Amino acid sequence: IDPEQYDDAIIVLEGMLKGMPDSADLQYLAGVSYDGKGDDDKAMAHFKRVTPDNRFYENAVVHISILYQEQKKITEAIAYIKTAIENNPDNPEFMLYLGSFNEEMEAYSDAETALKKGLDIDPGHVRIQFRLGVVYDKWGKKSESIAAMQKVIALDPENANALNYLGYTYADMGTNLDEAESLIRKALKYKPDDGYITDSLGWVLYKKGLFQEALIYLEKAVELTVDDPIILEHLGDAYLQIQDRENALKYYQESLRIKTEDTEKLKNKIRDLLEP
Repeated sequence: IDPEQYDDAIIVLEGMLKGMPDSADLQYLAGVSYDGKGDDDKAMAHFKRVTPDNRFYENAVVHISILYQEQKKITEAIAYIKTAIENNPDNPEFMLYLGSFNEEMEAYSDAETALKKGLDIDPGHVRIQFRLGVVYDKWGKKSESIAAMQKVIALDPENANALNYLGYTYADMGTNLDEAESLIRKALKYKPDDGYITDSLGWVLYKKGLFQEALIYLEKAVELTVDDPIILEHLGDAYLQIQDRENALKYYQESLRIKTEDTEKLKNKIRDLLEP
């Protein structure tokens, strides 16, 4: 399995399972092998035979949940993870996934409930705390989102994702810009080639009115990421501020080509540039 020789692994494992069909360890390894081959149905069939008392049960549940998610079967993923919680109610990872799936369904209240239960089990669980902050942000609860991200940073001061998230939130709100820049520069120290963090730094510099300096980072962010409409629009905004209408229009149009929702504001920017 480690060198991804899945066909060979399956031959061995299926042979062993004929003699030990109730071995949860073998069922799990067979699931991993079929998952590696991209055979979702067989992978799930084997993962589902891993029993709750087995050391691989948590991994098997996560594999099954993610397979459902990849198949766009979020309702099934939620139902399955709830069954796993019934079998193992004190597992914070299951609460994390339940919260994430509810977040994907935009059921933010349910997501909050699941994530808070996870934190009741493990108050220091950084990923659950981070996810809660994202849920609050999507829910429109900015102050709660900021508080959650601050808790993540208190738990893990080198968490680049939380540093960036909080810094970008401040920048987008146009508040605490010096602190925002400090947070994002710290995040960039831990992930120097991350296009999204690079964009965040460009955006906070833009918000501070440092348009030429912002352009340096926003251009680099576009190079580091593949067709992100928000970053392209940020770059267009920066070019517009230095009166480079040609490049502003270019990047607005590139952004619109990719963007699938909330496009009206961007279309208005393009119309303004095209008007004589």
